[in-house]
Amino acid sequence: MIAGVVYTPQDSPTYDDVGFARIAATDRPELANANGETSILSGAWAAHRTLPIPSYVEVTMLDSGRTILVRVNDRGPMSGEGIIELSPMAAKQLGIESQESTAVRVRRVNPPEQEKAVLRTGGMATERLETPESLLKVLRGKIANRQQSAAPDPKPELIDSGKSKVKAGKNTEIAASKVPVKIKQTPEATSNPVNRLNDGYIVQLAAFADQKRAEAMAQKYGATVSLDRARQLYRVRIGPYAKRRDAETSLTSIKARGIAQAQILRN
Repeated sequence: MIAGVVYTPQDSPTYDDVGFARIAATDRPELANANGETSILSGAWAAHRTLPIPSYVEVTMLDSGRTILVRVNDRGPMSGEGIIELSPMAAKQLGIESQESTAVRVRRVNPPEQEKAVLRTGGMATERLETPESLLKVLRGKIANRQQSAAPDPKPELIDSGKSKVKAGKNTEIAASKVPVKIKQTPEATSNPVNRLNDGYIVQLAAFADQKRAEAMAQKYGATVSLDRARQLYRVRIGPYAKRRDAETSLTSIKARGIAQAQILRN
């Protein structure tokens, strides 16, 4: 059971999913894992909620296409909405440099025995070929669609534009002249929307393929909309904040209002 939810281990040879990864919290040289082993922090291992222990997966970073092989030997993540936690060595090999969630693909594989032995002894397997951009676009689209479907539809409410009041809702067309929502075009975000871009922090509520839905949510929560041209997504964001603790305060408030998938990103 994790965070009140019961997860049943499943032996799924064809497991292939997309979601978010983060670095496993480790504050001591060695730690016992779910199958009684002692995890060496210098090893390339991972924690997963349902995959067999041990098993092996390829993890692909959807921003860069970089792919690595890791050994699943623990249960987790123990909190949050990620699908996998990576050891510090695995995260570094993949290119994750901060504790913020990173979009990934996790695919179960059966590597050669020689590579299994390297991972069992705390080593690092040879990096895989990078995933082609055409496939990365498809995988990014899966994550965007999940975020869109998970975001609650804004309930109709009166919005005062200064001149007139209109009702905003899922099927309402909001005239820009009456209720303007400024769409920021952020070319920097197209190359690396999940990791560090500039200084400061922002809270991202959701990402939509539909501009009207993004604008409706932005109006409801006092956010702005940033256009990610590379992925044709409208990202609903609040901020920026100079200090992370200010962003965390905003995130807590947003989640309390029903946006469970909101997250903090570097601006």
